[in-house]
Amino acid sequence: MGEITWFLSLMKTLEMRGYKVIHCKNESIFLTNYANNINNSDVCFLMDYITIPKLIHCLQGVISKIYCMHYWKMNCDKLKKLGKTPDNQYIRLKNVLTPFDYYDNSTYLGYNLDVSCRKIFFRKYKKYGVLWGKEAKLIDPNLVGYLCGRGVKFYATSQTPITIDGVTNLGVLPKGKWHQLLSDCKFVLGSGHPRSGPTIVEALYYKTALIGPRAQFPQDTHNANTHFIDDLSNDEIFNIIQNVKFEPDAKVDELCSSDNFNKRIDAIFDL
Repeated sequence: MGEITWFLSLMKTLEMRGYKVIHCKNESIFLTNYANNINNSDVCFLMDYITIPKLIHCLQGVISKIYCMHYWKMNCDKLKKLGKTPDNQYIRLKNVLTPFDYYDNSTYLGYNLDVSCRKIFFRKYKKYGVLWGKEAKLIDPNLVGYLCGRGVKFYATSQTPITIDGVTNLGVLPKGKWHQLLSDCKFVLGSGHPRSGPTIVEALYYKTALIGPRAQFPQDTHNANTHFIDDLSNDEIFNIIQNVKFEPDAKVDELCSSDNFNKRIDAIFDL
């Protein structure tokens, strides 16, 4: 779902700005639109890393207009494995767009959270913590059990049962209720997986702090509201939770600002 949220963020932003977005639901539709627009210098082709190997052998002479939407870090060797055009060209690494800044030669796109996260004006859930991950195996039961024993309460959104006193499992929530939960809760607690993911920027958008191992957060999301628990004792983690609150931070503004997202779009697509 992280990739879908990210793709829609770009598509909806372009549409809101008055650009035509043609969403191709299969390779045949894509190739038809490609043939109809190959000579149009204003057209760009946005593709994911799964679709590109299926179609790149059909794309002649438009390599600068092909962009690879890739959620994770990319390098030249991985890019070459996606294949090349009939005129022996590979997609350029700078044409690889990523949701986070991986500080390599790909291009940081980010999210426009104003189009994917609704404004919330009321409270529904109690100010508990939220366990990050849709499977029971993605939480640390020893840590969570310890924290619950100290009086901390959690919501979980797991599709598998979690039987820890102090944890209320809501099951997997639709997007609107998930965003409501992020807005209402006190903090989000991760245990290492899933890494990255839109939960990070969504929580920051709703002014909710995140707590978890450093590796769970891409470098450019590190800010005053991401608290790392590597090598901390359970008691030290409890103390972080007791005192956690959301702090104004320039990096959060950069990650969550629609103005900054639009500036990056302008630069990427020369708009």
